[in-house]
Amino acid sequence: YMVLAAGTNTHLPPTAIIQGEEDENVDHFRADFFADVYRKAGGRIDVHKYTGQPHTFITQNPEDTDSQDAIRKLEDFILSLTT
Repeated sequence: YMVLAAGTNTHLPPTAIIQGEEDENVDHFRADFFADVYRKAGGRIDVHKYTGQPHTFITQNPEDTDSQDAIRKLEDFILSLTT
């Protein structure tokens, strides 16, 4: 955030954030804040949040419906970069 706010960034690669709203390591509202700043700086960023999910929910339970959805969203994001 600080680099973006200062305008000293040199690159803004396409970025995707997948986050559980019950993440105890990072408040999920920070993802929204960062995404807003990233977009204002001219970057592309996709944010996908999952209600009730903790930090690292995908690796903790990869067969869960939310995990599967998040994986699909990441696959779609990556594929969008190649077309």
